[in-house]
Amino acid sequence: MPYEIYYLKAKVGPVNSIYVACRLPVLGFLEDSVRIRMATNRNDLVYTVIDLPATFAVQNKNLYVSVAVLKPEEEFACTTLGISYPHLKILDVKARD
Repeated sequence: MPYEIYYLKAKVGPVNSIYVACRLPVLGFLEDSVRIRMATNRNDLVYTVIDLPATFAVQNKNLYVSVAVLKPEEEFACTTLGISYPHLKILDVKARD
């Protein structure tokens, strides 16, 4: 059976703010709430992401993303002045209009 990559609909939230998530991009999965919950086994709809190419890290940009939950050894602590979100890793990304 061929390998398939499943893309989720995401929207880029605040980027590189001292008040948000370790100065990393934040993605919201409101349009794909059921599938992100299935993929992560969490109820969260907003995640801090690593490995998002800078060209896609534009606030309010709509994306298709393939993501993975971080392995325990990939997890990291972060001190922020504001909200802290759970983390995901971007495996692949495509622009969406």
